[in-house]
Amino acid sequence: NSPEIQKLLFCGVGCAVQAFRAIQHTLPLEEVYVLGTNCADNSPTPEMAREFLNRSVPEVDNGKILGYEFMQDFRVHVKYDDGKGSSSPSYEKKPYFCLP
Repeated sequence: NSPEIQKLLFCGVGCAVQAFRAIQHTLPLEEVYVLGTNCADNSPTPEMAREFLNRSVPEVDNGKILGYEFMQDFRVHVKYDDGKGSSSPSYEKKPYFCLP
């Protein structure tokens, strides 16, 4: 509750936005902007999740993707098997603003 903060941009997944909206009225802000992001756990269908990945990270073979997550660094972290036999997966990281 810093009096110097008059404008706020809140970025988060749907459940975080709902929680923020529940307390927003208690904050002394002049303006609030909300950027809602997708939640990897809430894709409507597996087909839509695959389409999202095909369009977002075309450089990664969709069949090798192990998972993806919208992270606090404002990037989507796509975990995949690079086929090099490594014991740890590789990651492709795409900024939110680059997503289709």
